[in-house]
Amino acid sequence: LVLLIALVGLVAAILAGLSSKRGRRLYDGWLLRVPYLGPTVIRIICARFARTLATLLSSGVQLLPALTAVRRVVTNGLLADAVDESRESIREGHGMGQTLARSGLFPPLLIEMIKVGERSGDLELMLERVADNYEREVESSLRQMTTMIEPLMTLVMAGMILFMMLAVLMPIFQLNQLMQ
Repeated sequence: LVLLIALVGLVAAILAGLSSKRGRRLYDGWLLRVPYLGPTVIRIICARFARTLATLLSSGVQLLPALTAVRRVVTNGLLADAVDESRESIREGHGMGQTLARSGLFPPLLIEMIKVGERSGDLELMLERVADNYEREVESSLRQMTTMIEPLMTLVMAGMILFMMLAVLMPIFQLNQLMQ
């Protein structure tokens, strides 16, 4: 009963923390620093960002309104703030690649492709190429993750079965010891 109450309290505390802006930023920062998961999350978000921005720009939407729309696609709060800062910086006359690089959160490939696209005037094509690249990397990364998780899940299941067997057999063995 105490364990159940503690578990419910922990879940409630985590949900309350994630509902606040500061708690959500802490979680987003922690998620980006997790060794194997963080780079994969960044790739997923960058692929979405690049694909959506390329689609909007090729449809004739201007850059600033497109960035406003793309901000909703970026699910990580820290990266979304960097997109907002980029939008404000573009409004002041700076390049998007330069301002995204200043955040230090976006990968160098995305930043360089944006800079090349801005210089060449073909930003949509560069964004589509980088989105394709990140989508391939995410697919490969997820395949590797599932390959690594499968043996771990087998070990966890074996441990659970062993625990259940011991929970059933230990009282029988103790009863047998008392009978002798």
